[in-house]
Formats: sequence, C-alpha cells, structure tokens
Amino acid sequence: MELPIHEAKTRLSELVEIVKSGERVVILENGEPVAELVCRQGRGGIDFEKLESVRKHLGVSGNRERWPEECNDSKFSRQVLGLDEGD
Repeated sequence: MELPIHEAKTRLSELVEIVKSGERVVILENGEPVAELVCRQGRGGIDFEKLESVRKHLGVSGNRERWPEECNDSKFSRQVLGLDEGD
C-alpha cells in the first residue's frame, strides 16, 4: 500500500494495524517514496552494525578475505545476525 504523507497522518492508527497484519505501507511525498512503516514484532534480519563491529574486531576488512576458523560456529553466526536475544 502506498499513500501520501497527509493521508498517512490522518490514518496512522489504521496503518499500524495494516502493518501488523503483514502488509507493507509506503509513505509518499510529492509522489516519491520517503518512508516505510514496518512491524517491530519478532526480531530478525541482519544486525549490520554488530556485523561490522565483529569484522573490525577480527581484522576482516574485505569480502574476499577468509574469516578466522573460530567464526565457523553456529552460535557465533546467530550472534552476528542478531538472532540471539542474550547479547
């Protein structure tokens, strides 16, 4: 769903419910997308800030470098991806 910002202002409560049901809501300004409402329920996706911090800590600076062997661990991967709550 896409709608102008002035309409989004008047329908915010409704839009929150729509997003919670899984639909995507894009807010337009002068016909161009400027914002997107997303649901915060359930954590997921990649924590890019944490990933970059770990890369720097391990001295990994490029995509072509091999990661140290200790990184080949599922618990480590879950932490880097932000999938573990107990950080």
